[in-house]
Amino acid sequence: MPAHLSEYWRAFIFLNHSRPASGFGPAAIPFSEMRQYLDEYAITGDDRDDYIHFIRALDAELLRFKPSEGGEK
Repeated sequence: MPAHLSEYWRAFIFLNHSRPASGFGPAAIPFSEMRQYLDEYAITGDDRDDYIHFIRALDAELLRFKPSEGGEK
């Protein structure tokens, strides 16, 4: 992974543990959790938008490949 993207990866890994429990498989990382993380680390402006973009993109990829509870993928 390029070094300039590692900060987004670290944020994603940290936030990955804040997914809500769901009987239908993994759920997306809540925006409120992203916002709290970004506030905690004082990430603002365009940087904040970049974090949200990359975290959501990584999350979408994980959800696309992670099998749902009881389902096949």
